Amino acid sequence: MVDGEDAVYQANLLRNFKSIEQKGLVATFRKTVEHAARIYGGNENRYELILSEMISDGYVTRQPVTLNGNEFTSIAPVWDKINTELMPVLA
Repeated sequence: MVDGEDAVYQANLLRNFKSIEQKGLVATFRKTVEHAARIYGGNENRYELILSEMISDGYVTRQPVTLNGNEFTSIAPVWDKINTELMPVLA
C-alpha cells in the first residue's frame, strides 16, 4: 500500500488507464509513464517506480501483443483487484 505523494502518483496512473481504455488504446509501460507525467504532472522516475510496484503487486499485468506485425509488451490494470484493495484506500 502506498500513501502520501505516492498515492497521488498511483491515482494518476489509474486515471490514465481509464482514459486509455475509454479510447480503445493499448497501454505500454513507457507510454503510460510518459503520458501520466505529461497530463498530470510529476516526475517520470516516480511514475516508473509506482507502476513497477503495481505490476509486482499484481494490480497491473504484462502481456505480449502483436499489432500491425509489431510485437511488444502491453500492460493492463486488474480492475477487480484494484477496486477491492486500492480504491477504498485511494478514495
